Amino acid sequence: MPMIPASWFLRRAAGLLVLAFLFVDGAQAAAPQATEGRYLFDILKDPVYRRAWSRMIGSPGPRERWLRADRLSGPGGPSREVWIAGRSYERADTCKRHDCGDNRFEVLFAPGGTRAVGVLRQPGRARIFGSPSAAERRALLGV
Repeated sequence: MPMIPASWFLRRAAGLLVLAFLFVDGAQAAAPQATEGRYLFDILKDPVYRRAWSRMIGSPGPRERWLRADRLSGPGGPSREVWIAGRSYERADTCKRHDCGDNRFEVLFAPGGTRAVGVLRQPGRARIFGSPSAAERRALLGV
């Protein structure tokens, strides 16, 4: 029986090792980004989410300036994943510092943070931000 050179085994092992690294690296790249358990101030560190937030808020009036991304300082809970009309959204909330009871804001981020819609809840009114679909509007208003 002919003897197989050691270099043949080394080349095979190196090839398998490269394939293993490519597989692991590809699996990590394909892993979905966490869509719950993040706080709004952390979410808005991502430039894509921050742009969506700024487009949604637009130019707030003097009473809503606290909603600007650079002024958010009120408390909020961890985000959670919600499903609306068969699509996954990340829902987060915040409120106005020292006036939470009367100024609460909830936001829905589309997958990847490319779009945002929200609602500002104040006594006796709910003001919509962005351009939500009918299903998104119902989810924001809880109807």
